[in-house]
Amino acid sequence: MKTSPTPARALAPTAALIALLLTACTPAADPADTRDPAGTTAPAGSAAASARPEEAPGQAGPGDPQSEGGQHGAADLGHIHGLHPDGEDLLTASHHGLFVGGLDGVGADGLMPDGSGPEPRGPLIDLMGFTAGADVLYASGHPGAGTALPNPVGLLRSDDGGATWEPLSRTGQSDFHALTAASGAVIGFDGSLVRTEDGQSWTEVEGPDAFALAGHPGGPAVLATTQTGVWRSDDAGLTWSEPAGGPVLQYVAFAAPDTAVGIAPDGVVHVSRDAGRTWEKAGDAGEQPGALAAEVRDGELHVWAAVGNAVVHSDDGGATFTS
Repeated sequence: MKTSPTPARALAPTAALIALLLTACTPAADPADTRDPAGTTAPAGSAAASARPEEAPGQAGPGDPQSEGGQHGAADLGHIHGLHPDGEDLLTASHHGLFVGGLDGVGADGLMPDGSGPEPRGPLIDLMGFTAGADVLYASGHPGAGTALPNPVGLLRSDDGGATWEPLSRTGQSDFHALTAASGAVIGFDGSLVRTEDGQSWTEVEGPDAFALAGHPGGPAVLATTQTGVWRSDDAGLTWSEPAGGPVLQYVAFAAPDTAVGIAPDGVVHVSRDAGRTWEKAGDAGEQPGALAAEVRDGELHVWAAVGNAVVHSDDGGATFTS
């Protein structure tokens, strides 16, 4: 059914969880963020973003791994905002841009299990919103120092795995902290729930105040996490239905068009086999999450979660995690 936007409502039985969720909503101060309290921003010009800006001799840019004896040092990811398994790599969208590492996760020391550090890829952009479509990446957020993009960047598109980004629309206007792609549409929340089918023209839709969004490019279902539970759309974000029970989740991710994974503000993982209609508890990732990704690989459900300063991985459907 179609519903009107609903203001955030606290649930007394889950007050502690909601407090955690609200804490996670607040990003750290960004020196590139020139928004005033009303949320307006002065555009800073428009350009395609490619390489990271050069640093002074002997200095590394934020998040650039250091080479020492053939080994990469710890990667300074800052806040992790998004994860996406891409072949044999795990893409990590962070406050300091996009990083590429192994599928086994990243420890709290910023290193992968083999002692190497994730490699930075592409320009220095605070990737607040990050999602994958069919053979394409979409992102949103704020440009880093020396990156010639408007602030906020609006909707960005990359066809080369995040090495370069092309501004599509809403530049200088939207910072999508919640962003996802479903079949035939991109859906975002920047204070309003909006969707586009061509990356240029946007339509505001009636629906929830989404904290996080999840869809799958191979299916029409879209999920939105809120303080009252998970909202659903069966038509790529056009119309929405309110929660009918189920857990309060902070992040959700689709592993396949009908298989979704959710993680609660306390780190407890839930799995849905019917595109978010019903949920079953799986395991515990251990801490308050910052991002979530899932994929079915060789018939097994894999889950990646950013918890604290680490990215942990499960190869048994979210039952157990290692980093």
